Amino acid sequence: MNPLALTLEGGQTASLFLVFLRCTGFVVTAPIFGHRAVPRPVKAGLIAMLALALVGGAAAAPGAVPMLVAAPIELLIGITMGFGLGLGFSAVETAARLR
Repeated sequence: MNPLALTLEGGQTASLFLVFLRCTGFVVTAPIFGHRAVPRPVKAGLIAMLALALVGGAAAAPGAVPMLVAAPIELLIGITMGFGLGLGFSAVETAARLR
């Protein structure tokens, strides 16, 4: 048995997809990872690694309708998380300039 093999069932595939969407939104809008200087393959690899690491704690209802409803919400949550992190970075930068 290959220790690096990954087997996913129906509900786990849906969970992986939703976690992947959330990680995509986060990495694309996060201040360090979302910068233009970071190559796209590096971003894609980071998204995949984050999604695989976080999928263990996720659960999703199998079926097309729950996926269609949850997909934009998960992407928006990831974008909001990245934007919030960016606000934190901006707050620290502004505080440093006010000296």
